[in-house]
Amino acid sequence: MIKMVQRMTPLDKLTSFSRFKIVVMQKYHALSEAQTKEQILDRFSFMRFLDMVPGDAIPDKSMIWHF
Repeated sequence: MIKMVQRMTPLDKLTSFSRFKIVVMQKYHALSEAQTKEQILDRFSFMRFLDMVPGDAIPDKSMIWHF
């Protein structure tokens, strides 16, 4: 029997609570999806709020739009 192994990407680690926090942050600061991604990359305070560290995978604008 062949066992299928599903690969997990770093973005799969985003919990539903992390996704919720991204949406809250986006609405609170009136950011577009592209601006949200750029601000997460630029600001350590946003990374801390999302429990991320520099080097973690950041969702791109199309993924943020799907939240």
